[in-house]
Amino acid sequence: MTPVPSVEPDVVTRTSTLAVVAGALTLTLTAWSIVLGLADDVPPAAPGLAGAVFGVTGGLVAFRRPRLVIGWMLLVVGLALTLASFCLDWARHALVVDPGSLPAGELALWLGTWVWVVGYCVLAALLPLRLPDGAYPVGVWRVVWWAALAVSALAVAGWALTPYDQLDRPPLDGLDPSVTSPTGTAIGPVLLAASLPLLAVCSVAGLISLVQRLRRSVGEERQQGKWVVWGAVLSLALLALGQVFGPEGGSDVLLAVAVLPLPLGIAVASLRYRLWDVDLVINRTLVYAVLTSVVVAVYVVVVLAVGDLLGERTGAPLVATVLVALGAEPVHRRVQRFVDRVARGDRADPYRALVRLGQRLEAASEPVGPEALRGSADAVRHALQLPWVVVEVEDGPSSASGTPASDGIRVPLVYSGTVVGHLEVGPRRVGRPLSPGDLRLLDDLARHVAVAAHAVQLREALQTSRERIVTAREEERRRLRRDLHDDLGPVLAAVALQVGEVRSRTTDEEVAALSARAESLLTGAVATVRRIVDGLRPAALDDLGLSEAMHAVADGFATAGLDVRVEVRGNVAGLPAAVEVAALRVATEALHNAARHSGARKVRLGVERVADALEVTVADDGRGLPPAPTPGVGLVSMRERAEEIGGTCTVSPGPAGGTLVLARLPVPDTLGAELPPGRTGAEVGA
Repeated sequence: MTPVPSVEPDVVTRTSTLAVVAGALTLTLTAWSIVLGLADDVPPAAPGLAGAVFGVTGGLVAFRRPRLVIGWMLLVVGLALTLASFCLDWARHALVVDPGSLPAGELALWLGTWVWVVGYCVLAALLPLRLPDGAYPVGVWRVVWWAALAVSALAVAGWALTPYDQLDRPPLDGLDPSVTSPTGTAIGPVLLAASLPLLAVCSVAGLISLVQRLRRSVGEERQQGKWVVWGAVLSLALLALGQVFGPEGGSDVLLAVAVLPLPLGIAVASLRYRLWDVDLVINRTLVYAVLTSVVVAVYVVVVLAVGDLLGERTGAPLVATVLVALGAEPVHRRVQRFVDRVARGDRADPYRALVRLGQRLEAASEPVGPEALRGSADAVRHALQLPWVVVEVEDGPSSASGTPASDGIRVPLVYSGTVVGHLEVGPRRVGRPLSPGDLRLLDDLARHVAVAAHAVQLREALQTSRERIVTAREEERRRLRRDLHDDLGPVLAAVALQVGEVRSRTTDEEVAALSARAESLLTGAVATVRRIVDGLRPAALDDLGLSEAMHAVADGFATAGLDVRVEVRGNVAGLPAAVEVAALRVATEALHNAARHSGARKVRLGVERVADALEVTVADDGRGLPPAPTPGVGLVSMRERAEEIGGTCTVSPGPAGGTLVLARLPVPDTLGAELPPGRTGAEVGA
C-alpha cells in the first residue's frame, strides 16, 4: 500500500469526529425521509436506503482510518443520495400532498433534482480509480482522475441548470407546472448532452484501471480487491434480479438489498480483510446463488408442467415444494463439489489430486527423467492452486512450475526413510500459511512425488556410473594403444628383424628353417598387435589429433562427390579420450548419412569448444528429413554415442534446408577454452 504521511493526533480526532457526524447525518436524513414517506403513504425510495448504507459504511471506514480517502468518498455518496431523497420527500409533502405545510419546498425540490448526481459521479467515475487501497492514481490514470473530476463537475452543473420541463422525467408526480427551477437556463441541457457521454467514458476507464490493478496485485492488495469484486458482482446480480421480477415481484426489496454488498465489500476490504477468508465467502456465495437458481427453476417448471392437472394454487406448488425439499441436499452437494473444483482445483478432492499426479507421471515420455519432475510440479501446483512449485532431487536435477520466489514452503521428499529431495511451494498469499487441509494434501502428494524423485535419483546415479565406465574404458584403451603401439609393437618388430638376421647368417639348414618359422610368427604377431591397436581407438586421433582427424575424415568423402567444409574453433587439444572418440564417431556417421541418404552436395562440419562442452555440427544442403522419420541404425548410434558420456545428439531440419546434426558432448571446464595455434578456425574444402 502507498505510505501515508503522519497526521497530528488532534487532526485525527477532529476528522474521526467529522466522520461520525456525517454518518449520523445520513441516518437522520434517511429517518426523516421515511417519516415523510409514511405520512404521504409513499414507500421509502431505494436511493435513500442506498445512501444510508453508503453513509454508515463510509463513516465507519473514515472513523477507523481517517487518512483513507475511500471512507470519505463513501460518505460523500451517502450524504448526496440521502440528502436528495430527503429533499424530494420534503418537496413532495410541501408542494403536492399538503401545499404550504412545510417551508422552502421549492428549494428542497431544486436540491433534490441535482444533489444525487454528486453521489453517482463519485461512485461511478471517481471511486474505481482509488480502489482497493485508496492510492492516488499514477501515470495516465492520474490524467483520467482529473478528467473525471472535471466531467463530474460539468454533469452536476448540467443537472442543476436544466429546467424541470426539460428533464428526462418530472422531479415529482402531480407537481404544479408553475413551479420552475430557479437556476434553469438553456445552457443546462447543453452541459448534460456534453457531460453524460464523457461521464460514461470516465466510468469505463475507471473500471479498466481497477481491473488492471487487480490483475497485477499480489498479497494484501489482491485480498482487498477480491472483497471489492465480490461486493460489486453481488450488487449487480441483485439489481439484475430486480429488473427481471419487476415491481410486482418484489423488485423494490431486491433493489434495497442490492445496495448492501458493494459498500460492505469496500468496508471489509479497507478494515477487516484479514479477519475473514474472502475465498470462502466467494465460494459460499457462488454455491447458494447457483442453488437458489436451480431451486427456483425447478419450482417454476414443476408448477407450469402440472399446474393444469393438480391446480396452480395448491396441488402444483405442493408437489414442487416436495421435489425441492427432496432434491435440495443432493443438488447442494453437487453444486458445492462443482464450485470447489472451479474455485479451488483439486484441493477439494484429494483423491482426484492423487489420480492427476499419477496420470502426469504415466504420460511423461521419460517416467524417470526430468519430464517426470515437471509433470509432478505441474500436478502439485494445479491441485493446490499455488503460484509456483519446485521439485528438487538430491544430487540431481530440479524442475519448476511457475516463477519461483524466495518465500516458499519446503517439504522433504522421503523414500524408505531417506530424504531424496525437497518439494518447495509458494503460498497463495504473501505472509499467509497454507491451511491444515492444504498441508495434509501436500504431504500426501509429497509421498508420491518422492517415488518419482527416487527414480530420477537412480537414473542420475546410473547415468553417472555409465559415464565413468565409458570414460575409464576410453582412457584405458588410449593407454593400451599407446603401450602396444609404442612399446610392444616395436619390440616384436625388432625381435623379428634379429631373427631374420640370424637366419641370413647361419649355414645350418635346420637352424635356418627354425629361424624362418620364428620370423614368420613374429611378423604375424606384429600384424596382430597393429590390428588390435587399430581396433582399440581410431588411429587418426593419436597420430593427427582431433582437428586433423576431422579433416582426414572429410577428405575421405571427396571421392563420393561430397564437398565437406571443416570449421574448428576453440582449443580441442587435450580432450578426454571418450569425448574425442564420440566426436569423431558422430561426425563420421553423420557424413555417411549425408552421402548415402540426403542427396547433398555440400556439407559443413563444425567442431567448437565452448566453456564446458564440445559441440559437433554437421549441416548439409540435401533434401532434409522425411515428414515422419524412423530412427535408423545410424541415428540411434549417434545418439547413444553422445548419451553414454552424458551428452546429447539431435537431428533436425536445417535453418536453410537440409538436415542439421548437433551433438553436445560435456567436457570438464578445467581444461580451458583458449584458441589453439595452427589450423584453428580454418576452412578446408575436401
